[in-house]
Amino acid sequence: KVGIIDDLIASGGTAEAGAKIIEMGGGQIELFIFVINLFDLGGCDKLIKKGYKVKNLIELNHKPKIKLNRNLLTD
Repeated sequence: KVGIIDDLIASGGTAEAGAKIIEMGGGQIELFIFVINLFDLGGCDKLIKKGYKVKNLIELNHKPKIKLNRNLLTD
């Protein structure tokens, strides 16, 4: 039994490929854990639909709105 821990999941392709390699070697994926899930890209949903158990620490949109405060040092 194997748990895969990764920093980020986007579309799920890398996680799926890693699982395939482990399973080809006789391993069984017990759980995926990701620090960040870019939920709008569907990677976790893809893994869940394939029957994998998935946990995430942070859920983010892949295009977060960030505003740079250009007056930070002049105020």
